[in-house]
Amino acid sequence: MDRSLLDIATAMQRAGETFELEVTDQRPFRVWTELADRLGFRLRTPERVGATVRLTFERIAATEGGVIESKLDDPGFVIDFAEALDRVDLPAQPRILDLGVHTGDELALLFALRPALAEATIVGVDRDAASLGIARGRFPTVTFLEADLGQPLALGEFDLVIAIATLQSSQLDDRDLLRRITQRHLAPTGSLILGIPNCRMI
Repeated sequence: MDRSLLDIATAMQRAGETFELEVTDQRPFRVWTELADRLGFRLRTPERVGATVRLTFERIAATEGGVIESKLDDPGFVIDFAEALDRVDLPAQPRILDLGVHTGDELALLFALRPALAEATIVGVDRDAASLGIARGRFPTVTFLEADLGQPLALGEFDLVIAIATLQSSQLDDRDLLRRITQRHLAPTGSLILGIPNCRMI
């Protein structure tokens, strides 16, 4: 009987440069490619060994460029964000709030998909000063604020609030932050785009 995916993932995390596994189950191939992707491995071409298939995973070195370092290189983020933005109806001169802006990857995609938003009033908030320094260099027309999202922010209402991979932070009370976003920062006709990458079923 094949091991559970949880057991396999745990063993992979503890493995060195390679991890080998022989399977006989009928899991789709995408299960193995996604597992490799999530844990920083590449999956080599499977080999048939009698009635089993040998899967060999090789750890990707951080310097190889195989590891996604930017949201702009993650197809899931790019496609999902574009689809979410297509459902947003913004006024002519919108106010946009990006919580957990980091270095501004979602802003880069926002401007690429909607170039006119370069003229919008945009505020990016993050607690990491180094990341904000990079974001300021990339987007000089955006207002950036160094602040702890666990504390109330006096920023007013916005037509669009973006929070990508922010609510999942272990240092935040996600329900309290979501409540504050909707009650204090979202205009009555505003939209909210949430990205929760560790919740794959949403």
